[in-house]
Amino acid sequence: MTVPARIDGFEPTALATRAPRGRPVVGLVRLPGGYEGARTDRRATADWFPSDAGPNTDTIGDLPELRRRSLDLERNAPLATGAFNTQLRDVIGDGLVPKARPDREYLGLTAEESAAWSRQAMRIWWAHAGSTSIDVSRRLTFPELQRQALFSALSGGDCFGVFRYRVDQGDVLGTKLQLLEANRISQPETIPETDTFRDGIETDLDGVIQRVWFTNRHPNERWLPTGKIVTWAPLPTRDAQGWPQLVQLIDQRRPGQLRGIPYLAPVIETLKNMSRFTEAELMAAVVSSMFTVFIKGGFNPGLADIDPDGDPSPKGQIKLGTGAVVDLADGEDVEFANPARPNAQFDPFFKAMCRQLGAALEIPEEQLLNSFQASYSASRAALLNAWRSVRTRRSWLVNQFCQPVYAQVIREAIARGLLQAPGFFDDPLARAAWLGCEWTGPAMPEIDPVKAVSAASMRIKEGLSTREREAAELTSTDFDENHEQRVIEERKRRAAGLDVEDVAERTRIEPITPEQPNGQPAKPATPTRDGADDAARDSDLETT
Repeated sequence: MTVPARIDGFEPTALATRAPRGRPVVGLVRLPGGYEGARTDRRATADWFPSDAGPNTDTIGDLPELRRRSLDLERNAPLATGAFNTQLRDVIGDGLVPKARPDREYLGLTAEESAAWSRQAMRIWWAHAGSTSIDVSRRLTFPELQRQALFSALSGGDCFGVFRYRVDQGDVLGTKLQLLEANRISQPETIPETDTFRDGIETDLDGVIQRVWFTNRHPNERWLPTGKIVTWAPLPTRDAQGWPQLVQLIDQRRPGQLRGIPYLAPVIETLKNMSRFTEAELMAAVVSSMFTVFIKGGFNPGLADIDPDGDPSPKGQIKLGTGAVVDLADGEDVEFANPARPNAQFDPFFKAMCRQLGAALEIPEEQLLNSFQASYSASRAALLNAWRSVRTRRSWLVNQFCQPVYAQVIREAIARGLLQAPGFFDDPLARAAWLGCEWTGPAMPEIDPVKAVSAASMRIKEGLSTREREAAELTSTDFDENHEQRVIEERKRRAAGLDVEDVAERTRIEPITPEQPNGQPAKPATPTRDGADDAARDSDLETT
């Protein structure tokens, strides 16, 4: 077959003369233009040869050490501990809370029917997920499992949740969740890695995960039973009906990436050096606070008797107590140690490094150090910027972990007849409509709550938001529950004669009136200020 010399601007014969990409062309003069960052003849980039490996080759080999160092920093480096605690507090707090939102338009439900179904779904959910019944080890509730899953994913790169089924005494449902740390998913020792089987994860040619191989126990657990060895077993990702049997909580940055990267991976070296720097400065400050001298001209053995504690001192050392007076021998001189500590430049340098760490970890310096000394505008801007990251991570947690667990629980409830959901098992669109759910978490902290409430009121007034949304954003509460409780409270106040007129005008609560013999409410004798009868007021807080 004859190869054309040129095809749509591409010359096939030119391939033989082209240099491999990323390698300098020997004997050719570099022409002006292009990117200076790719130059190798500059001092800053002469010894810079980064890797361009694939997403798995570039990460899998480093993961064991990254996990060990991340966990060590979380345990022993205050900044790392604070970063983890900040993520757990802001993203999850007391737990992300679901609220069933079936697509009543597609399902043909009235507002009342949709609300009734949602209440029943939430009743079943909290009876199961709000107790330890959802945990395979019966130790944690689902909000606590959320915290554990997020911490495991941040420290190890990813976390796996395996769905198990077991009905224990007193359980409403049998769906249970077992969390597996990243170290428990690995390549079996007897099976070599291939293009579709790496680090314990089997995929098809399209990259769809088919099976995950996990160990029967943590491979690095210290107290293993005598004679017991670590074994691997495969777990299909889906059952015969296509429902997932496990979930993987992973921040997948690159296409084809199988395993996640620990949260601290980009700043491990910086965090370790900052810990060393802090320890060195602390030790220097401790030394400077002591009465430390050096004896020049010879050591007098009689000075060993001045130890105020009465302990014998090693040869060549003298322990001095606070305020000690030392009588030196002839020919000896004293030189005081002056480490010049505390270091006046420590705090500015430390905060400058914290700003860099905060940029990488998506945590402002103020939150990383729990120190707010800036102005209101600057502090609020920092919080708003951090909250965008919190929202993103919360959405990630909901999509990959919370919603799949919710779907499994509701699926079993429908299969058991505890919930009626026509078309759930036959129609994928109907199933998606029944599984509609909104998740809310802790509200963003407000520096000035009065201004925040005022802004929320303006958004509601201008039609830019709703009371339901603002209740969730500002207080992490449910508007319907707030509304019902307010009606009850205000009616109680009216019955007790407390602020009847003012409260009625402000909240427009239906007054409590006696009934006529025919069962109809009697018309109040006294009109309101505006001349309208109390009976004309709304029965609820719909207009507030």
